[in-house]
Amino acid sequence: MVNREPDVLVDVTPLALGSRQQGIGTYIVGLTRAMAGLPAEELRGLRVAALVDWRGGVPQLAPLGEAADRVRTWEDAAYSDRTFVWRRRFELGRAVRRAAPRLVHLTEAIGMPLLPGCPRVVTCHDLIPLLFIERYARRRPALARLRRLPHELVRYHGARRVIADSEATKRDLCRLLRVPRAKIDVVLLGIDAKLFLPRREAGERALLQQVHALDRPYVLYVGSGDPRKNLPFLVEAFAASGLAKNMLLALAGSFHHSHRPMIEDAVDRYGLREHARLLGYVSEAHLPALYRNASVFAFPSLYEGFGLPILEAMACGTPVVTTDCGSLAEAAGEVALTARPGDIEAWAAALRRAVTDDGWRRAATAAGREQARRFTWAACARATVASYRAALQ
Repeated sequence: MVNREPDVLVDVTPLALGSRQQGIGTYIVGLTRAMAGLPAEELRGLRVAALVDWRGGVPQLAPLGEAADRVRTWEDAAYSDRTFVWRRRFELGRAVRRAAPRLVHLTEAIGMPLLPGCPRVVTCHDLIPLLFIERYARRRPALARLRRLPHELVRYHGARRVIADSEATKRDLCRLLRVPRAKIDVVLLGIDAKLFLPRREAGERALLQQVHALDRPYVLYVGSGDPRKNLPFLVEAFAASGLAKNMLLALAGSFHHSHRPMIEDAVDRYGLREHARLLGYVSEAHLPALYRNASVFAFPSLYEGFGLPILEAMACGTPVVTTDCGSLAEAAGEVALTARPGDIEAWAAALRRAVTDDGWRRAATAAGREQARRFTWAACARATVASYRAALQ
């Protein structure tokens, strides 16, 4: 229960629309829980609360530490529905005015509230819909970009401060939208160091075999099936590596029904039906074990706003092969093996080395754990509070 008008209201309602199982959901949960745990002296009297519902224009608020548990899934609601997005603009704006904060933090940029009555801070996770418009609007992409550009300009030029997940996202904001560098705060995300640990637990290997049919060593991918994730390419590279003789390719994530067929087609095309496992969404309880027991984590994405799975894998002691696109170089540092996303031979060679080169594996495992320790939700929370203060000044 929130008894006083907050200085800052954090919108956590993207958790109600399926984002809980995606990177945005991980960000919201990690940020709000870490911010709730900050010592009072670090907040310096700043009252921060979570907006857990805005439907009907009526704000429902909760303490930050309870926010993730207070949000329930909203049926028949999605950001892909234009009617819903317009409803969000009107009703979210009305709810913010009624809550009367001094500042609102929008953790998802889609559906800017109309006339919120206070300044806003907006998190920009990426500008992928502009960068890869051809992949999302196959018909008349130039027109789609022209239509989308004004919305992106309003979202970020109208904000008091913009929080970018990475330096790569900041560069995109400046280059594509001409957002002034001085109003962008780069706030790196974190990982849960208590969850993602390298130490294996008794019986977890048998559990993975029982639940996910992982009865052989495996190359792991974790993420969505979005086209820019480049999964058919990964299937082809795995086939070209020759590792399928003794290993599996395990693909974990909530794959949209429109994405799954292209992945399955690639599996069939390269004769990997008996050597690939499409695991679906893997719960937080099983995910660390899935990382820990993988021979290598492969992340062939064409672009990321941040790249949390890379750090989760490193924290669990798993060597990583990835691309150097977008922010992935920031997340991976110089620890991972990198290869261009369209180079089959380079990827096949990198996968083979990551599996067979014991010296490199030992060095990458140790360096990866050190790299992952640099990214904490507490640091993310402190930097976010600093952004709030800059916006309020």
